[in-house]
Amino acid sequence: MTPRLVYLVGQFQSGGQERQLYYLLKTMDREKLHPAVAVWSHREDDPYNAKIRELGVEIIPFKWKGSFTEKLAGWRRYLLSAKPEVVHSYTFFTNFLAWYGCRGTRAIPIGSVRSGFFRGRRKVGQPIGMLSARFPRTQLFNSRTALDEADRALPPFRPKFRYLVRNGLDLSLFDPAPPDFTDIHLVGIGGLIGLKQWDLVIRAAHLLVKKGTNLRVTIAGEGPERPALERLISDLGMGERVKLNGYTEDIPALIKSATILVHPSNMEGCPNAVMEAMAGGRAVVASPAGDIPYLVEDGVSGFIVPIGDLDPLTDRIERLLAEPDLCTRMGAAGRTIAEREFSLDALVNGTLDVYRKAGWERG
Repeated sequence: MTPRLVYLVGQFQSGGQERQLYYLLKTMDREKLHPAVAVWSHREDDPYNAKIRELGVEIIPFKWKGSFTEKLAGWRRYLLSAKPEVVHSYTFFTNFLAWYGCRGTRAIPIGSVRSGFFRGRRKVGQPIGMLSARFPRTQLFNSRTALDEADRALPPFRPKFRYLVRNGLDLSLFDPAPPDFTDIHLVGIGGLIGLKQWDLVIRAAHLLVKKGTNLRVTIAGEGPERPALERLISDLGMGERVKLNGYTEDIPALIKSATILVHPSNMEGCPNAVMEAMAGGRAVVASPAGDIPYLVEDGVSGFIVPIGDLDPLTDRIERLLAEPDLCTRMGAAGRTIAEREFSLDALVNGTLDVYRKAGWERG
């Protein structure tokens, strides 16, 4: 079946952008739109391959092997043959690849910025980072913070047309029932990388245990910081209380088991974990990184604490555990916000509207 929409991603691991693409594909009218997904660095054991195929969506793999120019030529051949109407890069570093592949075709290229705009340019490096910031000329941002950065960036290395479409959630998967305060469970969700600052969660839990609080901690994610975090857990004697859960498939069940979601990251876009905790009716203690201040109203649906500061992080967790009614009210407020702002229909309608503004389906 000839695809009308082709999505280009860097890989299919277990991150937030993969989950958002899955939600988008799951919710859209696939019979009408015929989406396909091209994976630039494809590995068959990546977690989202099976989930995407279960939707009946074709995956076009580009293997880890092969040179960049060989991949680029193969990508061009595919688009010239498939003749899609829209090519949407869902990863920042593939933005330029989407634009380049569409040259000489009638396909409309769309780019994405799914974390910090300036950070994305630096992380990818020159020249691809600067080119991916400019091309395609229409780009979709999931973060107000990143959009503001792009507005401040000097031309020409920013997209001409910039639109905000927030991440979406399948709210039906999340049970907003109040937490069980007989089992104090602090949960963190995200990759085990330095910018997430999971060491602060472990240290805060250690301080609370020393004060007599009976609690446990689960951090769901995988990454290069695992050895360092394991050493910290051992050094603090928290081995019986802190679990590094690795990649976790059932996020709604994990959130349901949580008392509080703790998210002390020092850099974010629009974090799925915070949105999912709100959908699950859980109070959030988080840093003001990225769009978190737009998602979490301090003192209403959770607490915002300074980045990298252990004492206020510990203090706010302790207060929520000492005041179950406050914790429950904050969780309920988060669910109300999620129902109003994080629906999958809003994700799909907002995305397709950007395609139309770029010229899709006109005439």
